[in-house]
Amino acid sequence: MTRKDFQMIADVVATTLATVTPESRQCLALDFAAELAKTNTRFDAGRFVKACLVNERAENQNPAW
Repeated sequence: MTRKDFQMIADVVATTLATVTPESRQCLALDFAAELAKTNTRFDAGRFVKACLVNERAENQNPAW
């Protein structure tokens, strides 16, 4: 798999409505990271998880009033 593939997966995890809590999104991201790391020795699991949590950070920085 390529960086483009990994980014596409991270984008889906970051925007999926199936994970409604930060904890469930993090679990999903970590599960994907563990499996994706097996496909590419240069895979950066930390960077991938960070990309998956983009929406969580945005929501925490800009709360809805």
